[in-house]
Amino acid sequence: MLRDLRLTLRLFRQNVLFVLLFLIEILLAFMLIFASYNRYTEKKDPLDFVTSHPELRRSIIAFARSSSMDKDEAMSDAPFRSLMDTEGYIGQADIFYSGWDEQGKAAQLLLYDPFTAKICFPALKAGRYPKSTIEEDTIEVLFLDDGRGGSASPTIGSEIMPKKGAYKKLRVVGMASLAETVLLNRGTSFYSGTGLDLTVMFTYRHNVDLHFLGVQDNLKGNSNAFHLFYFAPETPEEVIAERAEELNDQFPAYSVKTLATQSEKILSERLKNDMPMNVTLGLLLLSGIFSMTVLNLFKSVRQFQVFRLVGASRRDCERIYFLSFVLLFAAALLLFFIVMKGLYFMDHSGRQYVYHIRPALKWGLIGGSVLLSVLCSLPMVWVLRKDREHD
Repeated sequence: MLRDLRLTLRLFRQNVLFVLLFLIEILLAFMLIFASYNRYTEKKDPLDFVTSHPELRRSIIAFARSSSMDKDEAMSDAPFRSLMDTEGYIGQADIFYSGWDEQGKAAQLLLYDPFTAKICFPALKAGRYPKSTIEEDTIEVLFLDDGRGGSASPTIGSEIMPKKGAYKKLRVVGMASLAETVLLNRGTSFYSGTGLDLTVMFTYRHNVDLHFLGVQDNLKGNSNAFHLFYFAPETPEEVIAERAEELNDQFPAYSVKTLATQSEKILSERLKNDMPMNVTLGLLLLSGIFSMTVLNLFKSVRQFQVFRLVGASRRDCERIYFLSFVLLFAAALLLFFIVMKGLYFMDHSGRQYVYHIRPALKWGLIGGSVLLSVLCSLPMVWVLRKDREHD
């Protein structure tokens, strides 16, 4: 194996221009795949999340500033009372948001009621889920790790003393990944107009350093613009749509089913519009990769003829040639992962999650690289076997 590696590196030294151009070509292909995948998942993720949670499909969202998080007081307006009197109405999502400065870092606390927490809490990386009870003015929370905090990040057992808010102390009892967490709209912005989709339900700008997520039975605190109302699964969609229209006379309100339909439409149009360009660019990049492989083949054949003269077998040459492409694709993958990680750390706009490489995409790129390594090696296998027949 070491001999094969030495001979492969020797091939690279003798073909420096090919190696550099080939790496650039592969990196461009990876960037195209990554950009296309992100454009697709940007709309697909909220749709998948809502589809996988029937409680959300039978719900209404509204944007209306309220004076208190106390449900009896905040929901006293006539439109809300009419909605709450509808048969099949389950309840309202309670969402509490608070932000503060924690030792020079921007921090935020997001709290859900137990029903909403059951729907929206992420998978754990470590620890356990927080309790909904408060003991000695201390609330248990999850820390949502964005991967950028280093050794200074809170760990399980850490206690934080917010400088403002309704709670004197936070205690971290579990850890989760921020990139894998779906956060509901925290209610600091209004959304109105036609053409809206499910993205208005969720928070996509994470421009704080420390994220904490908890659950509470009775939430009271700052006012929210975002309201989410749940209905029983058997509630007719027509009734929910009617209630949403009634609310919409007073302030922006939408049935989640309507937003899901709009998301499906936007996703379908995006795929339809992007497909010709993506296919064209993909074919151009693939043709470039294979063209460079064929052009380099003639020079590589002469080099392998020398290897054969000094005792290398045909299988040795095939193995070395395949190893050369495996190393090239591995180097390109490593560079791509490093670049994406660097962009993730350097982005301070709150949208650093767009540089997060998901496991499905990561394994897809690795599998595709292995497949292309095999395909790029086939011309040399054919040439070497023709030489054997000639011999």
